[in-house]
Order: sequence, then structure tokens, then C-alpha cells
Amino acid sequence: MGILLSIIALVPPYWSTAYVSTANAPTSSELKERYREQEFTAKRSISIQATKEELQDYLAFKTANTGLYEEMCDVIQCESSWKPNAVGDSGLAFGILQYHRPTFDNFCKGDYYNPYDQIDCAISMFQNNLKNHWSCYRQLVSSDVPHF
Repeated sequence: MGILLSIIALVPPYWSTAYVSTANAPTSSELKERYREQEFTAKRSISIQATKEELQDYLAFKTANTGLYEEMCDVIQCESSWKPNAVGDSGLAFGILQYHRPTFDNFCKGDYYNPYDQIDCAISMFQNNLKNHWSCYRQLVSSDVPHF
């Protein structure tokens, strides 16, 4: 009994490490942000079954305040029509952004077959001015029709 009491004494009550003062408490917007990030992380595990709306929502979340959303939507629509398991370029390209395996391995981290990982990588590539890797981007930029 004495050992059990001494172990319990070492473990602080759950409220002692939690947000004791309101100064340290997260705001409601921070909590919403954490929830959304957890929600997207959970969805990544069933990513091949992701819907167009889920992928658009993820892209909007990840590109907030970057100005890349519209441009990337146009490229994704052109490349795969938002189909996570689209195959193109005579079987050499796969996924929502139609990566060739060597390109994905060179520029990306994560799972080649995961559309969320493909989106994350494309955001990074777009931000680093590597947009020309997509033929649809080059096609959209050269057309007379304003897209983005």
C-alpha cells in the first residue's frame, strides 16, 4: 500500500499540467486548427478513397494565405480531374497530380500513392517555382484563357 501511495504521489493531478491559467489556454481558433489538422491526418490513412471535396478542402487548408489555391485547382483538374488513383502518360504517371515516380522520389516525402502527400509536395514545388514540372501548368499558362 505504501508503494502505491508513493507512486500516486509522483503523478500530478491531470489539471496541474493542463491549462491552469487562461493565459496559456489555446484560443478557440487554435483549437479548431488543431482539430482540422488531426482530422486531415486521420483521413490520410484512407487516402485513395478520398473524395474531390475532401481533397479540395485539404488543399484550401494547406494553401491558406499562399495565393496558390486557384492555380493548383486548375492544374489538378487538368491532370487528373481530382481522381486520386488516376493513371496517365502511358502508365508512367499516377495520382491526383500525375507524378512520375522519379519526380516524386526526387522532390517529395511520403507515400507516392497518397493524394495528400502529392498535394503537400506540389505545394512545396509551387512555392519553390517548380511549377513547370506539370504539363498542365505549362498549357494553362500558355493559353489565352485566364485560369488563375
